[in-house]
Amino acid sequence: MYRVFHNNACYQMVIEEATRDPGGFDPGKFKEFTKRDQAEVRAHLKQPLDSFAFLK
Repeated sequence: MYRVFHNNACYQMVIEEATRDPGGFDPGKFKEFTKRDQAEVRAHLKQPLDSFAFLK
C-alpha cells in the first residue's frame, strides 16, 4: 500500500489479489497458478506502486 498527502489531499494506492478455488472448473481447463507465478505477477504490479511520484 502507498499512502501520501499531497496538496491537501490524501492519495492511496493498493494492490488487491483475488483467488479462486480451481475445484469449480473442469480439470485441465486452466494452467495451475503457482507460487512462482504469483510472485512474478506481484512484482510486476508493484513496479508502478514503487515508482510513483507526483509531477506537480
